[in-house]
Amino acid sequence: MLLLRRVRELVARRKDARRLGSGAPEALSTPSVPCPATPRAALPAPDPQELEAQARYHRDRLALYRARVLSAKPASVARLRELQRASAAADTRLRHAARPDAMASKKR
Repeated sequence: MLLLRRVRELVARRKDARRLGSGAPEALSTPSVPCPATPRAALPAPDPQELEAQARYHRDRLALYRARVLSAKPASVARLRELQRASAAADTRLRHAARPDAMASKKR
């Protein structure tokens, strides 16, 4: 209902602007009602064994695909980049979780 009313107001405003002869329609204003802040959900601490397994999985997938590229089988450069990004991201998550200051902040 509110959206329909807002659209009608904007259409009426444009019609009035055309009638008055102003060439450009007036800028659409945003409502001044502030959006309520949504609380952040606390995420559980990552399991180090799971992160190690994910990093190993992504490294293995990348190694297998590199072997495929070197063996002259059909391979995609985009897929190789995607696997490299996934492997790097998994390694970064593992390193971040293994940092001493990361563990200290989780215990608080």
